Amino acid sequence: MQKVRSAPYRRLLTLAGFLVVLFPIAGWGQNTDVDIQGSQIEAPEMTLGAAIGLALRNNRTIKTSQVAHEAKQFSVRLQESLFTPQYSLESGVSATRLKQTQNEVSSLVNQMSYEASLSPKVTLQNSYGTSFTLLWKNAYNQTKNKGSNNNSSARYTAYPALTLVQPLLKGFGSDVNTANLKIARLNSQLSQLGMRDTVSRTVTAVINTYWQVTLNKKKLEIATLALERAQQILEINRSLVASGRMAELDMVQAETDVAQKEFDLDVIDNTYKQSKNALLALLSLSKRIDFTPSDIGEIERIEVPLQIAYELAEKNRYEVIQAETSVALAKISLRLAKDGEKWDLRLIGQAESNNVRHSYFDALKGIPSDSNQLSIGMQLVIPINSLEQEAAVINAKGEQEIAKLTLEETKQTVRLDVQDTIRDVSANYRQVELAERARALAQSQLDIELEKLSLGRSSNFQVLTYQDTLRSAQLSKISSEINYLTAISTLDFALGTTLDTWNINVTDETAYMTSNVPLPAYSATERPGTKTAVQPPPN
Repeated sequence: MQKVRSAPYRRLLTLAGFLVVLFPIAGWGQNTDVDIQGSQIEAPEMTLGAAIGLALRNNRTIKTSQVAHEAKQFSVRLQESLFTPQYSLESGVSATRLKQTQNEVSSLVNQMSYEASLSPKVTLQNSYGTSFTLLWKNAYNQTKNKGSNNNSSARYTAYPALTLVQPLLKGFGSDVNTANLKIARLNSQLSQLGMRDTVSRTVTAVINTYWQVTLNKKKLEIATLALERAQQILEINRSLVASGRMAELDMVQAETDVAQKEFDLDVIDNTYKQSKNALLALLSLSKRIDFTPSDIGEIERIEVPLQIAYELAEKNRYEVIQAETSVALAKISLRLAKDGEKWDLRLIGQAESNNVRHSYFDALKGIPSDSNQLSIGMQLVIPINSLEQEAAVINAKGEQEIAKLTLEETKQTVRLDVQDTIRDVSANYRQVELAERARALAQSQLDIELEKLSLGRSSNFQVLTYQDTLRSAQLSKISSEINYLTAISTLDFALGTTLDTWNINVTDETAYMTSNVPLPAYSATERPGTKTAVQPPPN
């Protein structure tokens, strides 16, 4: 016959069973840095610096920006070449047959003419609009008359000609003639800055995505441990039901908790894999590659004085420099439009010597004694009723005013962006501190409740509730840290200092890191210099 145990004895056995399982759970509450893979081989670690280096080497957006910059560079070479001697070679070969019957007004003609020419030409234009053209025509001509005793005659021509054209009103001056060169250089510098901006945006995206992967990894660890804890509680309840110390209906809550934790784990595992694939896409790597992000490390407080932040952003931000360059380009366009309104007055001078001999060397000896000609003159073109140039001036003035207004608006937008970003950094750091305090209090609360449970002054349900509270506090802590680190990278981009922070050097061909260790975050006592500003053309 089975003995009936007393109520105090049954309570003691139940308490002992709870303590055996709950003490490992308390250990989880104190330390969550465990290997969630168990006996599986963990994927190799990828640091944030390594991820940025891979993005600089592989990212297709950066490569596209580099290819587009090459075209802008060639435009500068093209405009610079216009002020260097331009060489060309003109040649031609022809054969002509002339046949004419004899009548009362014309004689019998039956002849063949052959002509060949080779004429080198060089043209030079200076910054004041002066154009020099030297043409040296060398020609050979032979005519054969059929049916005549003197049926062949050959002639050689040496014909040098120098032409000078000097604009006196329209097109005169270095400002006008070098305008296209200045435009090409400004566009090339802007393209270089655009490539730097593309690199900065890509690096910022890599940083933020990397931190998201780290956040999801931590969430996966916490969700895995939460599932293990729920499964342990379920096993305890099954033991209690089997021993008759718990009703089977009371086990439904534990089973529901396990099912919910399995669902949560599956969701966060999928989210973790998606975030890893998003990072691999930014790095242009195969999605079959597996990796593990490194730990967050120590969180440091960042403070940037608002005035220094404004100065940095206005010097470094691509949007501001682009708007300033647009003002400079509009100013050049207005200058060209006003020049187009002037009369086209040109001074034209020419010197030439046309020498024809039966020998080419005799023709050369005849320069310039045989035949020479000098001429000088003026050419004037006056538009009478054309409104085209006036419309160009009006449009150029409008574009200049629009560019100035856009610059003011851009600076205001950048200032507001910087102000919001600095406020976000401060707010997120306060949230990190508050989240850490909440986690510490939740940990103390759980420790106290476990101590009370060991004395029989608490319940299983109360301990589980406090463990859920601690888990939520841990999630809030890691989330606040990731939000703070993301806010820092956003602030870095807002100030235009991302490349300097990560020691990234951008050339016309590539972008690379000079060091994998980032510089100390923003010194509040010094104003870092900048090398990115486009210098506007002189007035």
